[in-house]
Amino acid sequence: MKISVLIPAYNASRTLRQAIDSALAQSYSPFEIVVIDDGSTDGTYSIMQSYGAALKAFRQNNAGVAATRNTLCSLASGELIAFLDSDDIWHPGYLESQNRVAESHPEAVALFTGHMDFRDGTAFLWEKVPTPSEFMPITYSAIDFIRRYNSFPGPFANLSHLCMPVGVLPRLGPKPFQMRIGEDFYFMNRLALYSPGPVTYLPVALCAYRLRGDSISSDRLRWSKGEVEAMELLADEYALLADPDLQKLFLQAFDMKRRLHARLLMGANRVVEARGQLRRCLRKSPTVKSAGKSLALMALSYFPRPLQPSRRGVR
Repeated sequence: MKISVLIPAYNASRTLRQAIDSALAQSYSPFEIVVIDDGSTDGTYSIMQSYGAALKAFRQNNAGVAATRNTLCSLASGELIAFLDSDDIWHPGYLESQNRVAESHPEAVALFTGHMDFRDGTAFLWEKVPTPSEFMPITYSAIDFIRRYNSFPGPFANLSHLCMPVGVLPRLGPKPFQMRIGEDFYFMNRLALYSPGPVTYLPVALCAYRLRGDSISSDRLRWSKGEVEAMELLADEYALLADPDLQKLFLQAFDMKRRLHARLLMGANRVVEARGQLRRCLRKSPTVKSAGKSLALMALSYFPRPLQPSRRGVR
């Protein structure tokens, strides 16, 4: 199966070479590696050029990661798309494992592997990992996937350990990615709506995810705001197109994400904004239990500051 590796890059001169090298070192060689420099102001594009014909290198004015991913998807000519962020690393057996799963599960719309984290600035070397062929992928229905993703996203937390058939993309329209923050969260929730096929998960850590203190995902409050805004964009589409069970799951997840955002706002001493979020929860709570949780948090917002959620973990 021909695999297109898609890498968006912005001011990634410190990490990009390691990401590209991990794609070139695969036991199953990619059909193409497409990299777009999204208007970097450092040496990112020079690094891309140094690989010559090994890459398809492009440069554009800064448009944000969502727009860059959309352009990458439009340029892909393989049968399977493999996303890789410019600061993450693949195990040499990553593409071979994903190709094996894709061939044995042709009905799957998304294929994930396990991943591990490492801190930026520390040396990373792959330790011996179990042979992926010894593991069978776990298969989730669209409803099970959206339930797990919105309640416990860990196994599906990053696009760098996601592959998908290129034929899935037309179902999502010309711009499957939106937003500057939370574009992957928007994408995953939309995938379940427009391409409700099974999702596979191979429980072997074949991707290393770099933890950076300056990344958007490390800013819990900003990330939470992005999730709420993504769900606001998706609400009308779910109301019109989702079957009752999927719509119910979406509304429950939306309520939970908005309540979490309110809690983080309270921790940042932005109580008025938190109450605004909770009022929206109460207007559209999908269950009595959800409404009760929102009312309890609203009441807590009127307590003395020391009794409200702390700032710990909120930036």
